Amino acid sequence: MILLLLAMIQMISILDLMIMMASNSMMVADLGIRNDQFGYLISAYTFGAGISGFMGVFFLDSFDRKKLLIALILGFLLAVVFSGSASGYTEFLIGRAISGAFNGALIALNLSIISDLVPEERRAAAIGFVSASFGVASVAGIPASMWLAMNYHWQAPFFAYGIVLAVLTVAIVFVIPKMTGHLGKNEKDENIFNALKVILTDSNMLWALLFTGLLVLGQFSIIPYIAGYMTSNVGYSNEDVTMMYFIGGLVTVVLSPLIGIWADKWGKGNVFVVIALACGIPFLMVTSMTYIPFWLSLMINSTFFIFISGRMIPATTMATSVVIPKYRGRFMSMRTAVQQFSISLGAAITGLITFTNENGELVNFEYCGYMAVGLTILAIGAGHKMKMIE
Repeated sequence: MILLLLAMIQMISILDLMIMMASNSMMVADLGIRNDQFGYLISAYTFGAGISGFMGVFFLDSFDRKKLLIALILGFLLAVVFSGSASGYTEFLIGRAISGAFNGALIALNLSIISDLVPEERRAAAIGFVSASFGVASVAGIPASMWLAMNYHWQAPFFAYGIVLAVLTVAIVFVIPKMTGHLGKNEKDENIFNALKVILTDSNMLWALLFTGLLVLGQFSIIPYIAGYMTSNVGYSNEDVTMMYFIGGLVTVVLSPLIGIWADKWGKGNVFVVIALACGIPFLMVTSMTYIPFWLSLMINSTFFIFISGRMIPATTMATSVVIPKYRGRFMSMRTAVQQFSISLGAAITGLITFTNENGELVNFEYCGYMAVGLTILAIGAGHKMKMIE
């Protein structure tokens, strides 16, 4: 039940960012913004998440995880509703930054709870279960959010997320027990800056942070712009894009738990390398696609979703195993910061590389595919430098 609640929280966290990507064209038209300004919205969100992830190094292991989870969800709820109430670009930009700040801490806390509860030999399966929330978000969340956006307003989904978060908060109060066992793992008189020093001077942890940053930077130089590219360049409708998310999410729901089980059985590193190398094909195809039969595009985009989600399951499990339990929560918070800053940087870089021509088409997107492939190869190299100590 705890994993189910964490998966649902993860789903809303994913939806809150993905709906911006899926409703790209509607948002740009309504707000009257440029392509680079849309990139700034993504960057503001992820930059806020990165800041909170970094700050989590100093407080994440210092409180009852249940109380902290409730506090962060309530803050996230208020920020999401504020975004839905924004009347212009500036207000919406501020709301996205605040939402990202609470979301970043939530992601780190989710991973810390999973790592504390589940032993290493079964952890990939647990992370695979929670990672299936990406698929659920795509299968149910994105179509429902797009329906609300198209039939009411593109901000309507944010109010729906607020309602779901309120229900989840009540469920957490009754389902999740007090979680204070981790508090005994940190000396009471320890300087809070000592954990930061330990992380930044441990080569194994630094390789894990670089490993995560390279992976996320590559895929998020592509993900935020897929919906807009499919409508403006390839010629599909918003309904077609919704179907892409639905089918891609459906197969992700099925395969994510299986990938976690395979990673536990055959080795996290082995499964990661296979999926990471396979990612290169959909990376290049999605970013250079011209009009093709819709069924073929569904296959390509579904493969893209499967691989980017699938490679992060063994990658995340590998990262949880490079640190002793005493510093795990703080390290995962730092990892979340790196992850979010990489998302922000990826979206910003694509905003600089690409531009919209007089026909409304996104130009130079194929270079982002080349960049993602190169960063993946570098990430594989960084992964080989990591040593699992648990």
